[in-house]
Parts: sequence; structure tokens; C-alpha cells
Amino acid sequence: MAEQDSWQSLEFEVMSSLDNANIPTEGHKLAEDALTFTKSLWNLMKDQGLQSDSDIPDIQLMEKVIDRIYGELGAASLMFTDESFKGLPALFKGTAHRLSLHTGEDAPPPEIIEGFRDFAIRLENTSKLKTSLLSKP
Repeated sequence: MAEQDSWQSLEFEVMSSLDNANIPTEGHKLAEDALTFTKSLWNLMKDQGLQSDSDIPDIQLMEKVIDRIYGELGAASLMFTDESFKGLPALFKGTAHRLSLHTGEDAPPPEIIEGFRDFAIRLENTSKLKTSLLSKP
């Protein structure tokens, strides 16, 4: 509960400093959105296994986690360029297409659909780069 109080104190401090600096209402809204996003991302990372005793976001730790996730994505992409996975880009593009056909409440967020398409393109580009690097003397 003390952590929650600390987070609320931090939010209050940030918002109060904006009040004192005569920041327009738009600035308040942006700051509030940034705080909410940061806290939500922190909670998501903790739910996914991030080890931290604090409920207050640690921006440097979050940056390191994002860098590691990006590295893991690169490693996975490189692994999936193996010949035995050559059909994956088409599979992911097809999945994106099938997901895009869902409408209404059953429709997945567009970011999910784009994620499948983007990963297919990443695999194709990584495969081309790998081939190019391996063919050089």
C-alpha cells in the first residue's frame, strides 16, 4: 500500500508542478497520459515476470527490458530464417489476413494484425540479409 501511496504522491507532484508552471490544459493531459502509460507498461512488465519489489516504474530498467525484448526478437528472426521455416512469412501474412476478416466484438486490435504482417516482413528481410552476409567472401 505504501508503494501505491508513493505512486500517487509522484503523480500529484508532477501534476502540481505543471500547475505551478502555467502549463496549458493540453500539457496536463499529455503528462497524465504519459504517467498512465508508464505505469501500465510497468505493471505489464511485472505481470510478465520482471523482478522488482517496487510498484513505482523504473524507467532505466524498463529501457533495458525493451532492449532485451528487441534482441530476443532479432534472435528469433534469425533462427526462423533457417530453411525449415521458410514458409513462416506466408503463414504470418495469411494469419494477418484471416484476422482482418473478423469484425465487431470478435475483431482483434489492428496492432495485433499489423504485428503479424510486420513479423513476416522482418523474417523476409532478415533472410535476405543473412543470405547476403553468407555469400560475401
